Amino acid sequence: MVVLIMKKIFLIVSLFIAFGSLFLQQNLYAKVYKWVDSQGKIQYSSNPPKNQRTKEIKITPFNQEKARRKRKTYAQIKADKAEDKEIAEKKAKGDNNDPKVIAAKRKNLAIKKRNCAVAQRKLRQTQQAFKNRLLVKRDAEGNVQLMDTNDVERRKRAAAALVQRYCR
Repeated sequence: MVVLIMKKIFLIVSLFIAFGSLFLQQNLYAKVYKWVDSQGKIQYSSNPPKNQRTKEIKITPFNQEKARRKRKTYAQIKADKAEDKEIAEKKAKGDNNDPKVIAAKRKNLAIKKRNCAVAQRKLRQTQQAFKNRLLVKRDAEGNVQLMDTNDVERRKRAAAALVQRYCR
């Protein structure tokens, strides 16, 4: 009889913990909104203000295991540098048919394509942010200010230069 009561209590507590954790997890990644107030300061809130242009911020959980796997050890970095040096020497000799040289060229081309896509996206974002008037900067004291047209044009030129550099 006592064992049966203990099992029921354990079951109820387990269900309570399970549903409670689901409820907490659901609210943990609630929507967050960002906007610039009338004084030019960036504000964040879970409730968007009325009559303000807001941007929804996507929040994702941090995956420590994935980050740990991405880090390289000193030995891996040293081995990569030695391989890069070997490939550079083969390129200098004109040995372009070596499998390592071909693989390095493919890798560099993939990096260049990825950089091109990032540069194009950055240029589009800069242009779109200017249309939406959401461009802000920080001054020397760390205060947030709206950008003037010179800053916007400088950012556009920098983004266009990146597109020119990586997308040839």
